[in-house]
Amino acid sequence: MSYIFEDIDNLKWDDRKIWGNKAIYLADAKRAGFPVMDGFCVSIQGFNAGWKIPQFEESAAAYFERLQKRCAARHYIARSSAQCEDQKGHIFPGIYQSKRNVSTASELIEAIYQCYNSFRARAAELYQQCLNLTDVVQEYFCVLVQEQLEPEYSGVLFTS
Repeated sequence: MSYIFEDIDNLKWDDRKIWGNKAIYLADAKRAGFPVMDGFCVSIQGFNAGWKIPQFEESAAAYFERLQKRCAARHYIARSSAQCEDQKGHIFPGIYQSKRNVSTASELIEAIYQCYNSFRARAAELYQQCLNLTDVVQEYFCVLVQEQLEPEYSGVLFTS
């Protein structure tokens, strides 16, 4: 198992296999001047549901502290940005776990573990089976951490 951290501002289109489509699209939108919430990503290669690595937790806490200094939000959100998400044929809406209202480093670390472990959850397997997604290859699983938006209204718009 290996992992890499990177601020959302530094993500590159050519590395979308590592960071997933959602994070890459947000990074591109931010570079284009759209108001995208600040954040960072951690991409994990290799699946092991019971992993706990002290060096990983230290890096996650350090990135979280830097993010808190940059934007000083009350709450943060950890959510998936997997390779198989946000594609034309399948979007995986809500299949992987997200964690809202994160405010401490220990909450963030637990949220990252929860989000990552949801990759092998039964709901994700059933979704792939129902859509007959035999071509889904998941070498990396990315968790996107951003300041949490507190909107009055929210929603999703899909266009072709």
